[in-house]
Amino acid sequence: MSSETKINESNSTEKTHCKHCEKTLMGHRYVMKNEFPYHIKCFEQLFSDCCHLCKTTILVDDKNITSNNLHWHGNCFKCFKCEDSLVNKRFVMHEENVYCEDCYEKEFAPKCDECKEPFKKNSSKYEYNDKKYHESCFLCKICKKPIADKPFVNNERHGSVCEECHNDNFGVNCVKCNKLSDILKPKTLLNNVGEFNIDVKTWIYEFDEYISLIDAKNELSAN
Repeated sequence: MSSETKINESNSTEKTHCKHCEKTLMGHRYVMKNEFPYHIKCFEQLFSDCCHLCKTTILVDDKNITSNNLHWHGNCFKCFKCEDSLVNKRFVMHEENVYCEDCYEKEFAPKCDECKEPFKKNSSKYEYNDKKYHESCFLCKICKKPIADKPFVNNERHGSVCEECHNDNFGVNCVKCNKLSDILKPKTLLNNVGEFNIDVKTWIYEFDEYISLIDAKNELSAN
């Protein structure tokens, strides 16, 4: 935000002296601080802030912008990356430097593991298997439709696959009832246990890859 110093003009009815140099203020501009008047030069010598960017004094007549106890001249308050002015604009502080929102997102915001673009402020972010995705980037590897809020299966050969594509392409019918076997629930990794219902017994097989279910089905059919 911007800070301003109130400057007064002394007139003939005032008989005051500078708190620092004790010289008269008659006919001079002065600044009040803690209820005491100071000549402009005395005030700048004693109390003026140092600009965080150019390291020079911010004079009384200069625009003084402050954030997190740091100060800038008005023309020094600019994005650390693109150098566009940030006066009266939204900005982000990072390690005592100021950035416009666009540059901050490009430099420091988490990036989607699919498109490699940063996540915009307040945008949705989906995490799966230690990776982050935009909602529009987390797609079924077969039909290419978004699956961020839908059931899916992680196929080791194809990646994340929606439930419909999983059933159409990799589903295995029960050898007894010919219905699609409920082998893997959505969002279950493919190296888990598969179950087939045959008569009144439950046969359980463990598979290194889901494609092995095809071999298991053929073996059961032969028996």
